[in-house]
Amino acid sequence: MLKLVSAEVPSLEEFMRKYNASGFMDNPAALHRLKVGVPATVEHATEQGAETAKWVAETTQSFITFMDALKLRLRAKDQLHPLLQELMTGYSKFKASAEWEGRGKIVQ
Repeated sequence: MLKLVSAEVPSLEEFMRKYNASGFMDNPAALHRLKVGVPATVEHATEQGAETAKWVAETTQSFITFMDALKLRLRAKDQLHPLLQELMTGYSKFKASAEWEGRGKIVQ
């Protein structure tokens, strides 16, 4: 990307200094992410690899879906149970998930 605009912007740091009039570009985490060039899930991957990142995404999606159902005031067991079951299935894929804080409340 910088090769295309290197005459105008020699580095990411220079770009951030040049266009920081409103203070929005004072974000060292964003600068690091751009320098590394890969998502944080790839950079901080564990021994389980990409499969774990997929499980995190799926479990997060299930959690958001379940929370949206509660916000829509769905209260019937036949409406909520499939969503909660999907959430717990994703949750249980992680090692030591049975020991995680809060699991007991979810299972109740």
